[in-house]
Amino acid sequence: MMSSLTPSRLFDRRPLLLPIVLALAACAQMPTASTDVASTADPIEPVNRKVFDANQFVDRHAVRPVAVAYDEHVPSPVRSGIHNFFHNLGEPVVAVNDVLQGNGKRAWNTTQRFAINSTVGVL
Repeated sequence: MMSSLTPSRLFDRRPLLLPIVLALAACAQMPTASTDVASTADPIEPVNRKVFDANQFVDRHAVRPVAVAYDEHVPSPVRSGIHNFFHNLGEPVVAVNDVLQGNGKRAWNTTQRFAINSTVGVL
């Protein structure tokens, strides 16, 4: 005789249907006067647009050309070394974070990694 708990019953999704429908229905409501688009508009939108345009200008005319030139003219091993150097500068912060979390072993490992990378790793 078959069990009443068949695979199709085991994965029956109908009990989940009502809460999902109710949750979606709660999201679908008409805006009231207090949530009118005009009342929720950003009061400093003109300033935000000017700052965004300035950022785009700087990115287009200064940051992007430098990044492209760096990528095209600096050899990959040099870029990797620069990346590792700046990554290593963050290790003391990681060690302090490890200490504050009470993980002394990980803090000690991080401190050792920083010391080795800062001395032998430079070579």
